[in-house]
Amino acid sequence: MFLNEGAAAGILEAAVRAGMHSLRLSQDATADLDERSKDDGSPVTRADIESQEIILDRLGRLYPDIPVVGEEGEKAPEAERAAYREYFVIDPIDGTKGFLEGKGEFAVCIGYVREGLIRFGLVYSPATDEAIIGEPGTGLCVVESASRRSMDDDLTVIAHEGPALADDEPEVRVSGEYEPLRDRSIEVIASRHNMDKETRRWIDALGARAGGVSLVQIGSARKFMSIARNTADVYPRFSPCSQWDIAAGHAIVEASGGLLVDADTGAVPRYRADALEAPRFVAWSRRGLRVAASVHSLVDSA
Repeated sequence: MFLNEGAAAGILEAAVRAGMHSLRLSQDATADLDERSKDDGSPVTRADIESQEIILDRLGRLYPDIPVVGEEGEKAPEAERAAYREYFVIDPIDGTKGFLEGKGEFAVCIGYVREGLIRFGLVYSPATDEAIIGEPGTGLCVVESASRRSMDDDLTVIAHEGPALADDEPEVRVSGEYEPLRDRSIEVIASRHNMDKETRRWIDALGARAGGVSLVQIGSARKFMSIARNTADVYPRFSPCSQWDIAAGHAIVEASGGLLVDADTGAVPRYRADALEAPRFVAWSRRGLRVAASVHSLVDSA
């Protein structure tokens, strides 16, 4: 829908405008970020609110009939959201803690869900000015120097053959023969701020079976970018998260030929606008899937 019809460029523009606004604020030592805590204890700043408004304005112009569920601000009533057949889900600053630390470890995430399945996702890293855009079943775009590209520039779609999820097969799991990993350790990427004991146990169990792992910890949805780029094998997360934390990342992982599965069921997650909590998950890159079954199940840590 988006890549085939060239509509991704407008969504990319929204993400870049929002992301560069946040980046400018993070680099301005005199800026009042108005930091405060939300009900769940996570931080929110002026940049989160203003960046979301930038995205909402642009999406409202491009797709006035598609509702948006954003991390910040008031949500539509649950009963109203339950009727959404399609919707955007956005996180204007994924990784607010990293944003506040001034490390540049934050990202803009825009996902699109239709009939319960993730259909499109965009993750933009303002600090590196790189965006990855994915549409499962169509392909992937890696956009470097995103803030300097012209809206008239074509987006080059890289088609990938990988695990596919048919509309009528929500419980599809990966199976088949995989080559054992002989020449390197499994490369795990995980959260720098949300590494809980259960995720650590899963990584340790993977290492015990695989003969060792190499662990890199960074903040925000940039971890999904590493999985989509095949520069890491697997990204597990067992700490609580919401749809806006994973939807866009899920799309680019699947579009790249990788797979994201519910850690409890092994199934590909389905999404509902009236149930915003996301499952615990394990995201495997395309190259990670080549070794997953030979050393470890897709989700089990025992």
